[in-house]
Formats: sequence, C-alpha cells, structure tokens
Amino acid sequence: MVSLGPTTQLYRTLPLLQPFYYSSSLFVDPVKQDIDNLLTAFTGDYTAGAADAASTVLAKPFPHFKSIWKAQKWDYAHLLVLDPRGRIAFVDTVTRLFLERASVSNPPITRAAAVFGLHAFFFSQPSLSGASLYQHNHISITIDDYESLLALPLSLQAPLSHYVVHILSKIAPHFLILPPSATLPHNPHILPASTVRAIPKDDKPKAGRPSKAATAARAEHNLEALGTWIETTEAQLEYSTAPPLSTLGYIQPTTLFNPLLVPPHPGAYTALKSQLRNTVDAEALKKAEDTTIGKFRAVEQLAITNNFGHGREGVLMVDRAKEREGGLLSLVEGIRDGSLGGGSS
Repeated sequence: MVSLGPTTQLYRTLPLLQPFYYSSSLFVDPVKQDIDNLLTAFTGDYTAGAADAASTVLAKPFPHFKSIWKAQKWDYAHLLVLDPRGRIAFVDTVTRLFLERASVSNPPITRAAAVFGLHAFFFSQPSLSGASLYQHNHISITIDDYESLLALPLSLQAPLSHYVVHILSKIAPHFLILPPSATLPHNPHILPASTVRAIPKDDKPKAGRPSKAATAARAEHNLEALGTWIETTEAQLEYSTAPPLSTLGYIQPTTLFNPLLVPPHPGAYTALKSQLRNTVDAEALKKAEDTTIGKFRAVEQLAITNNFGHGREGVLMVDRAKEREGGLLSLVEGIRDGSLGGGSS
C-alpha cells in the first residue's frame, strides 16, 4: 500500500500521498494509457486528414491537438496534485512519459504529437499569480534524447515541422540536460520503479474458533450436500420396482437407507425374482437356463479330468431345480426347503 506523507498544516489537512507513489505502477500504468489514447487520437486524425482535402489538421496541427487535449480533460491534470513534494514527482513522471513517446523508437508523427503533449502539459501549470501551487521550472532529459529531438523536424513535412521547431524553441530553455541514457541518470532509473500486485487470498482455515461467516458458509455447504444426496437417493429408489416391504411382513425402518449399500430383505428379493419371471419371455428364459446348465456340465467334466472330484452334486441340484416351477430362478428356495438335496439355511 502507498503510505501518506507528512504535512506542516495541522487543521483540516487533506491526506497527501508519498512522492514515490507517482513512480509506481499504480500511477505510471494508467498515465501511460492516457498518453497513448491522446497520441493515438491525434495521429489518427492527422493520417485521415492527409486523404481529405477539406481537413484543417494538416494546416493547423497544433490547434487541432489542443482541441483533443481539452476534449480528453488534460487541461485539468495539474489539479490532481496540490502539495509541493507531490507536484515535483508528478510533473517529473508525466514529462518523462511524454519524452519516452518522443524517442527515436516511435514513428515521426507520434513523436511530434508527444512534443505537443510535453509542451501543453509543462506550460499549463498554474502560474504563481493565479494560484499558490508549486510550479516546476525544468524538464529532465538525457543528452542523446535531446539531440534526437533537435533532429526530429528533419523527418517531418511542413507545416508540421514548423510547429515542432517553434515548440522546441519554447521548451529548450527549460531542459535540464543529463548524461547519456546508458548511464541511467534519471531518478528513479526506470518507470514504473515499483510494481504493485494483488496478493492472493489465503484460503487456509485459521486456527481457533471459526467466525460467524465461516460457520454460516459451512452450514450452507452441508445443506447443499444433503440436498444432493437426497436427490441421488430418490433417483436410485425410482429404479426399484419391488413392492413395499410392509406388504411382505417387513417393518420399514424410520431412517432412510440406501438400497445400493444395504443388502435387500429376503422377502423383497423373492418378490423381485417373481416379477422378473413374469416379465422375461419364457423362451429367452429357457435358453438362459440351458446355457447355465451347459456351463455346469463343462465345469463337472473339467473337475473329473483334473481329479478335483466328481462334482456331481451341483449338476444334479441344477437339474432338479430346472424341473421345479420357476426353473433355475427357484434354486435358492429349493435349497432352503431341502427339496433339491441341499441343507436348509
């Protein structure tokens, strides 16, 4: 966070930001975007004016730039910072950003627009006679950037080049020449000098008693989970076609249970099996029984071949079950009543 700066005024003082705020990303990045919008608007109009004979942009480029300057409210920029320490950092940063766009790495039209912006910003500072604001009286510029600005009019066409020559002659007395850029003479060396990033929120639960908000959020989460479980359980119960267990002499428990996790009651199992016999086609059921008996006989033959015992009891039990009413589906009932030769359980 940016801390507040000290002030000598004791009564009804506005909070003041420390000067290093104006070299941080919180200030530099938005101002860069505002400067880009300003220069883009002018270069767009100037390029379009070259194809329009009725346009006055080519003949009067600087007055047209001033109209864009006022339309984007740049004439109120100096009212953003009122304290002297902050104004020094504020003016230094904005003039450096305009000089960056006036460097040789940019197109000539953009460089000319940046010179217009530098002039308009620096000379729009409130005068001492009109307001009691601190007025910065110099523009820091490296020697190589200064020489490139002096050569800028040679890459422009008239009358734009004439305007640039005139404006440079007005700004030149206020330039404070610094050593070459390679020596990083500016203070701070680069802009932004510091980058402010958002700190990710720590979702790790804190030790101690949970807050009311955390308790409410946990309760809401548990309620949603319970609702999801109930919906899933109801959907599973809809697939069950068994008759109510109360009709089979089974007392329904008072608590809800999941049929996929709790084994079915024997009465419900018998009812489901009877319903399956009445639903499946008799021929398909007979074919399935023949296939099952064939597998039992194959297992019996394999047991005899490998001396695992004759294993005849299982085959005989299946043969007897096939003759019963209900076929192989009555195998469990036959084992329970002993009619198939097995013991009752």
